[in-house]
Amino acid sequence: MRKKKNILLAQIEELKPDLVLKQDLFHVDTRLARRIKQIGDPILTGQLGTCPRAPKMSQSAIS
Repeated sequence: MRKKKNILLAQIEELKPDLVLKQDLFHVDTRLARRIKQIGDPILTGQLGTCPRAPKMSQSAIS
């Protein structure tokens, strides 16, 4: 995972985009988001294309 983060940061350093769209939000922690924002201050946004799973309820909770 560290290699992917380094590649992402290197691309942002080189290209200095105005907008960074991250499709997989589960791999962008607070530390990485802050590092991205320090490089030229791009708009950092993401998309979650699926509904989060609802917690499973026991049968007794349903009745």
